[in-house]
Amino acid sequence: MRLSPKGAPIDKRKSESLPFVEETMRRKVTLLLPIEFKDIYKRTLRKPFHQKYQMKEILFDKLYSKREMIDLASDEEAIIVTLETMDREVLSAYSELKIVANFGVGYDNVDIQAAKEKGIFVTNAPGANATSVAELTLGLILSVTRHIPHFNNRTKTGSWELVLGRELYQKTLGIIGLGNIGKKLVQIAAGFGMKIIAHDIIRDDRFAAEWNVEYTDIDRLASESDFISVHLPLSQDSSDFVDHKFLGKMKKDAVLINTARGQIVNEKDLVNALQEKRIAGAGLDVFTTEPPSFGSSLFNSTADNVVTTAHIGGSTEAALARIAEITLNNIDAAMEGRWPPNNVYSQ
Repeated sequence: MRLSPKGAPIDKRKSESLPFVEETMRRKVTLLLPIEFKDIYKRTLRKPFHQKYQMKEILFDKLYSKREMIDLASDEEAIIVTLETMDREVLSAYSELKIVANFGVGYDNVDIQAAKEKGIFVTNAPGANATSVAELTLGLILSVTRHIPHFNNRTKTGSWELVLGRELYQKTLGIIGLGNIGKKLVQIAAGFGMKIIAHDIIRDDRFAAEWNVEYTDIDRLASESDFISVHLPLSQDSSDFVDHKFLGKMKKDAVLINTARGQIVNEKDLVNALQEKRIAGAGLDVFTTEPPSFGSSLFNSTADNVVTTAHIGGSTEAALARIAEITLNNIDAAMEGRWPPNNVYSQ
């Protein structure tokens, strides 16, 4: 059982705290990571962190709730999180905090305005998981269009059947959000001979010219794409970006892929579109609530046109190693009184 700073029990769940040495002269850092990250953390971050800081390390099997984050608060100057809520109330509980270092790319779990008002840096690791997420995106496209999970399950139960799939060659891939991940997906998809169109409020014309990407408006992307992949950050503007209106403009044989954030796609509208066969399928790595409600028809074992994974887009050893290095550099900067290289708000 783990204890709060005052000695009161705060968690009875399965978790693991790695041992650390109390060194009162060293500045304090709290780290929360899924227990699945234990090995990569020990290989990449643990030694350099212990050389510099007094560490409180928590490896968990269930994301900490807002209440638990408040109860955890002590006098640490840095905290490393993944998807834990760090809103105004939580941030107020951390009296000495200088930096919230998100162990990943997204940072919609943090109240940026509140952090800025309190003088707390908020950092992420942009681009570190781009290759991993882009590769999973292509994997989901192939899984849906070639029915790979379906055939795997059927063949292992002794069934030998034929269901036709579709090629990717010369099909149109529409990418919503041509940032680091979107660009990696372009480079991978180009090898399949796909035609690529994209929509983004920020254009990179040099990249587009080099990789033969055509920027277009969102209506044309929705109506002409055979596959649509979402790579937007979550914001007020992007929440429910893919809704019934957008889905209604898609081709009936089109496939939607979301490896960004679940809230960007209206799940109820997506379920309706799939059930009414207004689109052909979907590949989803993210959901509105995580873990999601497995009672949803998205997880129905008979829904062969939907392939789901458990937000694993950035979960590769290579991506986590890159994130670890960037996270350490960000914390070092904050502790030394410098502006972190990947602070998400401007000076």
